[in-house]
Amino acid sequence: MGHEASIDLAQISAKYRYGLSDQIEVGVDGNLRVVTNMEELKKPVNSTIWSTRVGAKWAPALLQDYVAVTGGVAGGTYAAGQFLSPDLGVVLAFENPYVVPFVSATGYVSVPVNAQAVDVALAPRWVYNPSTERNELEERPQEFSTPETTWGVTGTAGIRVPVDLGKVTLAPSIGVSLSEFTDGTEASSATAANLGMDVVF
Repeated sequence: MGHEASIDLAQISAKYRYGLSDQIEVGVDGNLRVVTNMEELKKPVNSTIWSTRVGAKWAPALLQDYVAVTGGVAGGTYAAGQFLSPDLGVVLAFENPYVVPFVSATGYVSVPVNAQAVDVALAPRWVYNPSTERNELEERPQEFSTPETTWGVTGTAGIRVPVDLGKVTLAPSIGVSLSEFTDGTEASSATAANLGMDVVF
C-alpha cells in the first residue's frame, strides 16, 4: 500500500481439472481472498477479493510427468476495481506413489480494469507528545492508492502425499510460496503458507 501498513490475506480456492489426454488437462479455479487486517485503515473498505481462472497444463510424455508447463488467464474484482491476469509457469515434480516433492515458478501480469482510487490511510493512533507530557490522538492524512499494471513471479515448493482409496485418490499437500512483483516504480514481496487437498477420480 505504499506506507507502514502491510496486507494480511487469507485465501480459499476450489479447483476442477479435467484430463483431455495423459499429457494435457484443462481446468477452472474459483478463489476468495479476505484482507484480515482491514481494521488498520482509517476508512475500511470491502475486504473481499473474488477471482476465477481458466487454465491448462501440459506434461510432455518424453519427460515422464516430471516437468509440466502451465498457463491461464484469471479475472477478478475487489474494492479497487476489476483486473485481468494472464500467467505462464513450469512445474517440476518427482511423481511416485508415496511422497511427491514439487517446485514451481510462475510469471504473471495483472492489468487493472475500471481502476478505483481507495483511501489507504492508517487509522488514528495514540502518540506521546513530550511538550505536553501526554498521549494524544494523531490523525492520519488521506492517502489514495489506485491499482496499476503489475508483473512478477511466484515460486512455490512443497510436497503432496497421494493416498489410493480405490475409486478415488486423496492427495493432501503442504507448501510455501514467495512472490516478487513490481509496477515498474515500486517492488514488493509476499510469502504464503499453502495447504491443499486433491481428490482424483
